[in-house]
Amino acid sequence: MSDQPSIEQLLTRIRKEAHGFAIPSQGNPARRASLTLATAPVDLIDIDARLEAIERRLERDAASLPPTIAELRTGLQAQASAIAAQRDRMAAIDRAENEIRILRERLRVLSLAPSDRDGSDAPAARATEGEGAESTWAEGRSPLAPRDRLDLWPQLLLEEGDVFLNNAYRVLLDRDIDLPGLDGYRHKLAEGRGRLEILCDISSSPEFVARGKDDPTLRRQRRIFSWARWVDRAPFRFLSRPLYRFLRSNENGILAVQAARVALAARGTVAALGERLNAGNGGGDNAVATDPRLDAYYLAFENAMRGPEDVIRARHGYYLDTLAAVKSVCDGPILDLGSGRGEWLGLLRDCGYEARGIDLSPAMVSVCRDKGLDVTHNDALSALRAVPDSSLSVVSGFHIIEHLPFPVLFSLFEEAFRVLQPGGLVLFETPNPENVFVGSYSFYHDPTHRHPLTPVTMGFLARYHGFETVDIARLHPHDPETAVREEGPVADRFNALFYGPQDYAILAHKPREEYPSV
Repeated sequence: MSDQPSIEQLLTRIRKEAHGFAIPSQGNPARRASLTLATAPVDLIDIDARLEAIERRLERDAASLPPTIAELRTGLQAQASAIAAQRDRMAAIDRAENEIRILRERLRVLSLAPSDRDGSDAPAARATEGEGAESTWAEGRSPLAPRDRLDLWPQLLLEEGDVFLNNAYRVLLDRDIDLPGLDGYRHKLAEGRGRLEILCDISSSPEFVARGKDDPTLRRQRRIFSWARWVDRAPFRFLSRPLYRFLRSNENGILAVQAARVALAARGTVAALGERLNAGNGGGDNAVATDPRLDAYYLAFENAMRGPEDVIRARHGYYLDTLAAVKSVCDGPILDLGSGRGEWLGLLRDCGYEARGIDLSPAMVSVCRDKGLDVTHNDALSALRAVPDSSLSVVSGFHIIEHLPFPVLFSLFEEAFRVLQPGGLVLFETPNPENVFVGSYSFYHDPTHRHPLTPVTMGFLARYHGFETVDIARLHPHDPETAVREEGPVADRFNALFYGPQDYAILAHKPREEYPSV
């Protein structure tokens, strides 16, 4: 019995434990009851005081929560308002940039008019919204089409980018394009949608229908577009592809007709330009006589069949990495043979490279000079023969070598090797006859093409003249949706032959000089 603690000892131990007891909540009656049985009254008073203090603190904290939540809500609302205001400012900036872009293009075109150079008034600017608007737009003296002239919609296919979209709204909807429409149709063009599809889409809108006007030819195209769009939403989506291809074929046909009309109207101007350019060459060895009628035709053909300039420019971006590597070892300028509409030269200029071009067509030379590009009227071989040895970093030519007789092509590689600096690059892009459609059909769309050139032939020709590191880049395959959708080696081979790359490029480097041993 002596080993058992006394009552006083037990009470003392319970009091010590009670002093350190942490009460988690007031709603624990069982624990408080056991505490009441084990402690003295003075300890119960202390515990009650601590509980009351905790309760007061909780009430105080609870009272401060609503103002805090209100402050947070107010802050979030202010932040949302600031974001909305910033979004509105950005939208206003986008609209202003679009208007500035259109006005800048308008001023650029008007600055080329003879009346502006003479310091007189600009009748084209006034005629844009009034009498004579059709003629000033058709002649290229104003980028803005007349409003509410539905009969002019086929001529819209000759335009590109934002100018095309804004004029489509002016002709079809009798107003300038708004920012949502501009952004939406920019995305459609970037996705590869045709301009005729865009016109059909705009003329399918409730706004166009409400105007109560229509054109029979446009209505027929719109019916095809509606069928294609309806089938495209159905389970048999593959059935829409022939309809879209048919619509694109119609677009090319309408575009060719409009381009021919422009070419016929410009025959006199082109003839005078050719005479001026030939006279400017002094009638010497570099003077190249061209038939103005064929020159006008080929300009129209290029606009109709080559593709939009922004698309061609984007394709040329493929070569910029190779060009940067060449420029790291060569400091000479770039010479482009057969510059055409100047897509490649414009890209080089924007990238900061020194480049100039030559072209046999006076009309193409005029187009490039209007863009501020350094292009002269000459043939490729004569231009290369006038260049000093080892003075160029790159000799380029896009879709030019297939136009040349083989003796000229042979001499072209020979001269290119001579004028390039060690480590320099010759770059020629041409249709790829490995694609059966290209080699047997589309290559002959251009009547000035002589015969397809295979990658094997061009690679051997480059190596024969001393080039090394000869690479062949196969480019621009058909849309995958047009290919045969089956698996297996036969289907793969068929798709490679008929739907593979439509072009290829030969990229050949001149060997770098070896330093003599000491």
